[in-house]
Amino acid sequence: MKKIVTACIIFVGIFVLGHGTPASAADNLQMRPLQYRETLDVGQQKKGVVDVANGSDDTAQVALTVRFFKQVGDDGTLEFYDRPDETDGITLDIDSVELKGKESARIGFTVDSSKLPQGDVFAVIFATTVHQGAPQTIVPSVQVGTLLLLQNGKVGPRSAAITDLKLGIFQFGDKVKGTVAVKNPANSASATGFFPAMKVAIGPWGAESKFEGPLVYAGRTRSFDFSVPSNQFGIYKVTVVANNATETRYVFLITGVWRYVVPGLLVLLLIIGIVFVAFKKVRSARSKK
Repeated sequence: MKKIVTACIIFVGIFVLGHGTPASAADNLQMRPLQYRETLDVGQQKKGVVDVANGSDDTAQVALTVRFFKQVGDDGTLEFYDRPDETDGITLDIDSVELKGKESARIGFTVDSSKLPQGDVFAVIFATTVHQGAPQTIVPSVQVGTLLLLQNGKVGPRSAAITDLKLGIFQFGDKVKGTVAVKNPANSASATGFFPAMKVAIGPWGAESKFEGPLVYAGRTRSFDFSVPSNQFGIYKVTVVANNATETRYVFLITGVWRYVVPGLLVLLLIIGIVFVAFKKVRSARSKK
């Protein structure tokens, strides 16, 4: 049964869905790595491992499960769901483990390409504390997880569209900052999502920054901030690229050392102007005599 998790953007890799658990409780159960990325050829099997650690002093019973996820909102909200016909494509060596205080365990798992849909597959391995015989309202569970980001065979479409670019026309400080909205125009019925390859460049003779944007699911739009180091004065062109999509804006920059040089020059010119006017007045007064 599908379960919509209406948290903020659960994307950082480790999921802490404590159902009312105090913030410190999440530190008692940890999972690494935060993300597991793998590319599989058709029919290929690959093995991986995750580490689960109990940071508390008490013994913990931990249940391990696999679920798939997709984005259901432009704010990054995720929906976790079970697909019995596909879950067999990701199998855990064990489904539960007992961890004593400060103890950890390495759990193996197998990814089978032949049992997963072709393209981009997104899943998560959850580790959840289990309290036998105690109501969850009294002893709440802690849940953490590792994202599985898989490319199975031929990857899905990678077309992107930049639907909005917010970039102040005047930029000060040591960086050029802005916000970009990237849409995945693919059909959600036949595609999943991707992480757009981003590039922000200042030209001419400016810096360039390359980074990976957040997951953008088919039919969804994600907005996120960006910044590029800058040490320039004048009008420059800022180019933002997301996969095959490009947008440009012209901005006036006073950045880096120029944010100190330009005001200093203005003050110097003002002083020169004042001195020149005063000198002119004195000279005019003398000529009248």
